[in-house]
Amino acid sequence: MDNCSRTDLIEKLREKYSGNRRVNIIRSEKNGGYGYGHNFGIRNLPESDYHLVLNPDVIIHKSTIDEMVDFMNSNPMIGMLSPRILNTDGSLQALNKREPTILDLFLRRFVPIRFQNSGMIKHRLDKYTMMDVGYENTTEVQFMSGCFMMIRRSLIDSGIFFDDRYFMYFEDADLSRQMAEISKVVYYPEVSITHHLGRFAHKKFKFMLIFIKSAFLYFNKWGWRIF
Repeated sequence: MDNCSRTDLIEKLREKYSGNRRVNIIRSEKNGGYGYGHNFGIRNLPESDYHLVLNPDVIIHKSTIDEMVDFMNSNPMIGMLSPRILNTDGSLQALNKREPTILDLFLRRFVPIRFQNSGMIKHRLDKYTMMDVGYENTTEVQFMSGCFMMIRRSLIDSGIFFDDRYFMYFEDADLSRQMAEISKVVYYPEVSITHHLGRFAHKKFKFMLIFIKSAFLYFNKWGWRIF
């Protein structure tokens, strides 16, 4: 699936996989954002049991997908599943979150890191990223990271899609809320991936504006929570 990129990668892929019936390469006519691209892919690809949402900057470890499929096959109440997510040095990325509040987002985006790592602010952010629950056991989460999640296709076909009004950011929080209304959203640490975390909203003003716009959309849809 190519989300209307400006490179010749799509042609290279078509050339490489021409004749391979297991590979279906499609391209959207516009870049409508992260959620839009996945919705386009879902609507235009053959039937399947699961749909895998992932960033291009992840490394999938051996047997991760097979074991996630097996786990979901054995647990039909799970609608969405994510693995343990690691940094390139092997350390944990604490990407499981509770439902966001204005305070949590403000602390993470605008408070300097040195203050985030001490006192009451650290306690608050650790709770937001579910550090009080921990990352060693299988558990339900409220806000799953869109960098890598496996979704049960039957739930997508029932009408649970990304809200493509989000160009970027919060589409994963929104989808987590939708999924949690009809199924379980679960973190499964028995398998893992490696993720090259970018955090562009911290680096460029353009991405910060997109982040704020998406936050307004999210809270207008699900209700404003300050604390």
